[in-house]
Amino acid sequence: MAGVKIKIEGLNKLKKDLKTAERKIKQVLSEELRSAAAEIQNRAVQAAPVNKLIGQGGSLKSSIQVEGMMLSWSVYVDVFYAPYVEFGTGQFARNTVQSLPSDWQKHAAEFFVNGKGRQPAQPFFYPAVRAVQKTLQEKVDKAIQIELNKI
Repeated sequence: MAGVKIKIEGLNKLKKDLKTAERKIKQVLSEELRSAAAEIQNRAVQAAPVNKLIGQGGSLKSSIQVEGMMLSWSVYVDVFYAPYVEFGTGQFARNTVQSLPSDWQKHAAEFFVNGKGRQPAQPFFYPAVRAVQKTLQEKVDKAIQIELNKI
């Protein structure tokens, strides 16, 4: 009975190239995520309202922060009243929250008190997140493809 022998050449080079691509893809992903977080921050800062009636303002804008490293980045607002500005209160909140995706609705519901508030919603954070999310996946896919094409 005759045997069949298969020899694969270049397997070691392929393994090395894939390892290099993995490192570069992680670097590219980290940069894209960092860039997206910074863009969310910038958009949110620009859209955040300033209360000029009380003679001071900008606390909300200056509280919008980014932190993270590698593949984990966060954008957050570090003032207690941010959700009330974002979602509104009372009937305003009820109307605003209904238009949000379910995960945001759940988060917004945490700040619902009694339904009697009179603060209109002034969304600044969610629109920033949504705008950046729309392009992030496309940018990540393109960056990964560029690295894979190098193999």
